[in-house]
This record gives sequence, C-alpha cells and structure tokens, in this order.
Amino acid sequence: MTLFTSPPTPLRDYLQYTLAQYATKGAFGQEGLAPFVRRANAVQTLLKEQMGVQPPKVVKWSYGKGNWAQVPWLAVLDQRLTSTTKTGVYVVYLFRGDMSGVYLTLAQGVTELVEQHGGPEARRIMRERAARIQAHLGDLPTQGFSYTPDVQLHSTTYGADYEASVIAHKYYDHAALPTEADLQADLRALLAAYTRHVELGDTPSLPIQVQTSLTEALQQEFNRRGLTYTDEQIETFFTALQTKGFVIISGISGTGKSKIAQAFAEMLRPVTPPPSLPTELLRVVTPTALGGAHSLTIPKAAWAKFDVQPDRALPTVVVTLRDMSSECRLVWTRPGEQVELILMGEVLNAFRAEFREGDRYWLLPQPHHENEPLQVQIESDAPPMVTSTRSLFLSVKPDWRDSKSLLGYYNPLTRTYVQPTFLRFVLDALHDYEQNGATALPWFVILDEMNLAHVEHYFAEVLSVMESGRDEQGLTMERLQLDLPWDAEDARLRRQISLPPNLYLIGTVNLDETTHAFSPKVLDRAFSLEFTSVDFSHYPTSLRPSTTSAIDGAQLTRTFTRSGRFARIEKSVVADEVHRSPLLREALQQLNLQLSPHQLHFGYRVFDEIAMFTALAGTNHMLTSEVGALDAAVAMKVLPKFNGGRDKLWVPLVKVAAWAKQPQAPEGALQQLRSEILNGRSEAEATTAQLQRWLDTGVTAPTTAARVARMLQDLERDGFTAFG
Repeated sequence: MTLFTSPPTPLRDYLQYTLAQYATKGAFGQEGLAPFVRRANAVQTLLKEQMGVQPPKVVKWSYGKGNWAQVPWLAVLDQRLTSTTKTGVYVVYLFRGDMSGVYLTLAQGVTELVEQHGGPEARRIMRERAARIQAHLGDLPTQGFSYTPDVQLHSTTYGADYEASVIAHKYYDHAALPTEADLQADLRALLAAYTRHVELGDTPSLPIQVQTSLTEALQQEFNRRGLTYTDEQIETFFTALQTKGFVIISGISGTGKSKIAQAFAEMLRPVTPPPSLPTELLRVVTPTALGGAHSLTIPKAAWAKFDVQPDRALPTVVVTLRDMSSECRLVWTRPGEQVELILMGEVLNAFRAEFREGDRYWLLPQPHHENEPLQVQIESDAPPMVTSTRSLFLSVKPDWRDSKSLLGYYNPLTRTYVQPTFLRFVLDALHDYEQNGATALPWFVILDEMNLAHVEHYFAEVLSVMESGRDEQGLTMERLQLDLPWDAEDARLRRQISLPPNLYLIGTVNLDETTHAFSPKVLDRAFSLEFTSVDFSHYPTSLRPSTTSAIDGAQLTRTFTRSGRFARIEKSVVADEVHRSPLLREALQQLNLQLSPHQLHFGYRVFDEIAMFTALAGTNHMLTSEVGALDAAVAMKVLPKFNGGRDKLWVPLVKVAAWAKQPQAPEGALQQLRSEILNGRSEAEATTAQLQRWLDTGVTAPTTAARVARMLQDLERDGFTAFG
C-alpha cells in the first residue's frame, strides 16, 4: 500500500491561519506569537529557497508589539531601496482589520512621510508617486492586479494611510482563498515587477524628495567610505553604543571591526555652529625638535599679530605656558619669507612634557607697547567646539600589566607626570563636556585587539569607574585616582578624574593562542557584538562613489546622544519600555528561570540594559522585527558569559535555544524537542544534528538561535566554548 502526502502549502497556510485566528484587541494570549511566527518562518523559507528572495532582498513581518496590530503584514524589501517598511517601496501582504480578506500589494512606506508632512499631505504624495511607478510595472493588470485606489483595510488607526500607500494590489477573500499554486504565481509576478522597478531606479527622479531612514543614511555613509556592513550590524552597533557606551566587537579579520567606530566618529558634527575665533588665536601643530629647541613656524597671515615686518628687527618674545615664562626668540629662517618662534628655557621643558608631535595647541599674542617684549600665551585647550580628532586608536600591547599604560605615572626623576595618549584624550573629552554640556561631541576610544593583554589588569580601574553610576551632571560617581604628589601639581591634571558621558569605548577582539580570555566582569559590563557575517554575492557595493555626505552630521549627533543625554541607563525609560511591551519582562523572566538552576542567570543591571537597548532601538526604528531588538540584546548580554566545557554548558545552551524558539514558553519548546526529536530522551543526550533540525523551523529569535548553534557545535567538536 502506497501512502500519498499532500504537498506543503506554506503560503496558503499562513494566510488562512492569520485570517482565522488573528485577534485585533488586547495583549498577546498565553500561546503568544509562536503559531503565527512558525507560519511566517515557513513563508520566509519558501521565498528564499523556491522564489529567489536572496540578499539584497529580505523578508519581514509584524503582528504588533505587546498588543495585536490592527493591520498585520508580511513584506519583501529590496535593501537597494529600503530596509524598513517605514519608507521606500516594497511587496507586502496587508490584512483587513476585520480579517475578512487580505491584499497582496506593492506599497509604499507610510510612517516617515506622515511624520514629515502630516496625514493628508502624505496621502497626496503617495498617490502621486503611485501613479508614476505604475507606468513601468509592465503587464500586472493582465495578471489580475489592480491600480484602482479602492483598497479597504477596515482599520481605524492607520487604514487610510496604508490604503493610500498601495501602488498595485490583488484581493483574496477569506472564504475563497486561491490554491497554493495560484498564490505563488501571483507573488512571483509582483516580485518580478518590484525587481524591475528597483533596477530602473526611478525613485530618485520623483519630484518629492523622501527622507531616508537612519539605517539607510548610515549605510550610504559607510559605503561612501568603502566599508561594507549589514543593516543588522549597523543597527546593533549604533544602538548598543548609544545604550551603554562600551562595546566589544569580535569577528574574523577584515570585517571592519575598528573601522566602523572611526568612520562613525567622522560622521558626527557639532549640534551648534562653532563660535568665531578671536583673530589673535593661532592654532599650531607640534613639529619635531630642531637644534635642541622647538621651532614653530608663524604663518604670514599671523605676522602682524607678532609684530613681524620684513624691514624691521624682530621683537623680543616672552612665552608663557601655565605658570612658567621664558624669554624666547623669533628668527628669520628665510629672510623676508619665513619666521619661526624658538622655545627655550623652562617653557621648552614644560612644552616637551605636555605636548607630543602632532598635538594641537593655541598661541595667543597679547597686546603690548612699543619697546616692551611681546607676550605670547600657549594654551593647550582649544576654544569651545573647536577640537582635534575625536577618535583615538590604541593598539593594546602584550606587556600592559597594570593601569600605567592608560593612566600614566609620576616620574620622580623629572618631577613630571607621564601622560599616556589615553589619559590626555579622556581629559580632552572631559573638557569638551564641562565647557559645552549637552552640546558636547562624542569621543571614541578604540582599543584594538584588547585581549592581547589581560583586560582586567590594565582596564580594571576604568571599568570600575564606568560602572559606579552617574551624578546629576552626567559624570561618574567614582573617579580615576592619579598618583600625583602634592608638590607636583600640574594645572592640566587632576588627582581625581570623573569619566564624562560623552566618552565611548570600543574594544576589538582577536581570538587565537596569543590572546587572553575575557573575565566575566569585563563581559558583564559591555555589549558584545560579533562581526562574522560575510556575503560576497553583492560585494563590492553597487553604489557610486560620492564625495557628498548622505547624512546630516548635526542631526546624527542629536539622535545618537539623545539630545545631550548620552549613554546612560535611565530607570524611567526602562519602566516605560516594560509597560509598552509586556513581552519583554515575561521573556526575560522565562530565560532566567531556565538558566537559574545552572547558576548562569543574570541580574537587574542586565535586565535594565536590555530594556534600555530595546527602547532605543524602537526610537531609532531599528531592529524592527517582532523580537529583533530583544533577540540582539540577549545574544550580546547573556551568551558571552557562557564559557566552559560540555558538562557545564550543554543543557543550559539547549534551554537558551528553546527560549529562542518560544521566548514566552521555552518549556513548551523543550517538550517538543524531547517528544518529537529525541523520542522521550532528555536534551542532555541530543546531538547537534538533532538540535539543528529542531532549530530549522519556528525560531522567534534567530540571532540568539544561530549563536547558540555555533556554541553547541564547538562543544561537540572541541568539548569547550567561549565568547567570540
């Protein structure tokens, strides 16, 4: 006897189940999103494996956050046009609010247009754009699609806006859904028209200039600099750094771990215009020593301020630096063409102790009377908002055994405090914040290959101060302590230094036999990212090189710093996020219940940081899938502390995988594993092949699931796993 099974119908099942089971009011029920997500995942697999939806196209869907959306949707987006449903053009299934039917549509993003222009004007713009795009969509009407603006979503919230956004559509009544074959044929036809629209690239020629999303603008800026990152990498990096101010990035060589921070720092601009500089100020870059002195070339444009005239003797100069003054000399190095200031005496010694080659400082000639020496003040602090580069790249050395490499030390022989570059950079950031407050710029320190030395040895003091909390001014409650004798006070230094909130730390990780493992203390205090995704299918980017910035640097600064609040955990924001999304607390509670028996659970600080991360991701319109931000945060804050052997970690990791399948009911996912995959055996006896088969479908948190799968493979192959 031959048994015949019906072919799978993932698309029809998804539409039928949503129309039949979807609720439109109240919070998610006990079973939650899981049944819907399983069917959406099946559609995603169909699109990828059988319908050619591969990068740069992506699949996204939404049922709401915490409460059911009135209009659920599932969309295919081409990232050459958009990576978010808030803007751009994409293919999307739009369900009626009363679940009487569903539309397959080519539609436009609504949110950003409505925010920018208001509802009525946004709808007018979308209708005008729709008419222009319809002109080159081919023969869609002959395949049953309509251009008539008669879509009716029966939704009181966003219905009118979504209805106006539709360019082409086809309606399916709940009581008469087509066959799977017909549904797939319709979707293929619309995807082909969408691809044609993308490749024609007509959108830029439209008369209405539509604002791009933050992710798109950042992506364009990185591409303009020749850097390639996925949208998820950009969104995770931006939001993690915005939340905590300390991130660690691991990954294979050549993925841009260091470059992303340097390039991002270059994009930021002051939120207020720099004040005009006094004309007597002259900025100078420290040159190399010349003949035992420091020779500073005075530009011709500043000669008048220094009383330099080709036909007259050069004046006597007294130079003051801090509380020391010395008589110095102006000399002609090329008569009538080049004049230089030669520093001498105590000022020269102080200058050498305070500045390094390439440092910038200011010369301030003072008004003086004839026959009196010219008084020149050297200032190391730039006027407000006028700063040198705000990113510092430090290569960690294997011999960094204590904090002296970062915070310096007192040299009793020279009676001076040796100031490493890191310390001077922190002082510059602190000075900027003290002078400018909420309008200060972010300052970034990149510690390259930070685990070449024991991180907890050279970085412990900085870590402790970072975690001490912040006062009302935003400064750390505890302070760095410098070993500075009372009789060696330096006007620039302080014995106690608070870390300002505009200081951001990024560490990159190299993982081989020459490096040291991270301690739990370090990982607990950072957001730990992985840059392991490499896809050459669309590399290098097809965007044309441009010297024109695609982003407003001042607006980016306002967004990143949250209008001057910078990176800090705010209890009020955490409380609002938990109230807005009940799923968050329940999901984290369930995860902790799974990990608690293994002593791998987390505390209130991690909860707050995850909630802050998801709140900021929502504000930024980033990581917008149902649990996208929560998924990314758990992968960064919980999994990096899993370090050890199979006996210790196998079962806890399987439990995290169960949470990734059903965040609100991981025990149900474990029961499914035991009964359907393991035939009644426990998860401790599972193989990675069995677990991978279990994780191939129905995953709600794919980032966490993928990382768990890699760690389980490490355990099975090597008997050990760790961060990275």
